[in-house]
Amino acid sequence: DALDIHDSAHNAKGHAGVALVPAAVLMSKPLKDISGIEHLRDRKVDLDFDHPLTGEEFLTYLVIGYEIAYRAGETLITTATDYHSSGAWNALGCAAMWCRRLKLTYEETLHAMGIAEYYGPRSPVMRVMDNPTMLKDGSGVGCWAGVSGAVLASKGFTGAPAALFAPDEFSALWNSLCTEWHLCIYHVYKKHPTCYWAQGAINGVLKVREKLVALGVDMTTVKELRVSTFPEACHLFQTQPKTTEEAQYSIAFASACALLKGFVDVSEDEGINDIEVRRLVERTKIEIHDSFKEQKEHATAVHDNCADVDVTLEDGCRIASGMSFVEWDKFRNMKEPTNEELQHKFLFLSQLVGADMSEAKKISEMCLNLESLQDSSEIERAVCSLRIKSKKSKN
Repeated sequence: DALDIHDSAHNAKGHAGVALVPAAVLMSKPLKDISGIEHLRDRKVDLDFDHPLTGEEFLTYLVIGYEIAYRAGETLITTATDYHSSGAWNALGCAAMWCRRLKLTYEETLHAMGIAEYYGPRSPVMRVMDNPTMLKDGSGVGCWAGVSGAVLASKGFTGAPAALFAPDEFSALWNSLCTEWHLCIYHVYKKHPTCYWAQGAINGVLKVREKLVALGVDMTTVKELRVSTFPEACHLFQTQPKTTEEAQYSIAFASACALLKGFVDVSEDEGINDIEVRRLVERTKIEIHDSFKEQKEHATAVHDNCADVDVTLEDGCRIASGMSFVEWDKFRNMKEPTNEELQHKFLFLSQLVGADMSEAKKISEMCLNLESLQDSSEIERAVCSLRIKSKKSKN
């Protein structure tokens, strides 16, 4: 989430893993090592305080979290008149996981979901699109609200009924639990460290770059980079970024950087302060594609996240990408990432922050073989002990 290169959900138009994974990692250790829940020892339930979660159990909790969160997110998108941050609904996924871990009753679970929703941040996320900051998508607070909701409910704290957890009102959506897996249907991964709305543009830029490289063109001779895309993407930051957060939400910067370097570099040294990248940002134009000008905003992002990229060189030559869609997006029948590609992405990001690469590779192998772990809390210990060789990166 710090680099905006995590997972996304088409139906909920947001992100769940950024909240669910840390909530699951916390519960992976033995309950005796978690503060604030000592009172549960007195309950007449078979609650194991001494053993960590196995890898299979960890994955089971994550699936529960994703399925609840994605349905809560879809419910919010369906009922709300404006666009809210992911923390507003991924909080319920975190609460659901923790309710199961603490073996709360049905009534306590309903209160926990209500607390999580009430305290979850219904942030006006479009404001952050226009003014990118560390607020991001509210998922840090969403995680806190979900975990806190379950712990509070276990102590008798009550909450109002969660409108997003509404099996009666949205029966078709909620009754499909355990028969229709939204994690398999709607879950996608970002390939580049920028908003999902800019991913189609980046794919188009890289297509043009491949053509320019084949022609032996010097990328510094680009006179203009024009991106024609869908309306929501045009809300993204379009001026020179001063921080990594602004760079991640800047479709102009991401497009210019991808054209010059072949990847999106949001670091504050080689990335946003690169002179040639900054020069090209000034020559980048973002516009609504003609095919979308008659359509309402927010009606096209799920199925039509795409862009047409056109590059004009100083000699007048023009190279176009044609309509390009998001790589790894199964909604457009794009090939989903392999485990090897996801591991490469993890190791690339680890290298970016100066992590010890041998240790980082061990962590990635643990995650890829999570179901075989007897103690899933090994991952937390490995991450916390990961050595950072260089403090150069500010990410």
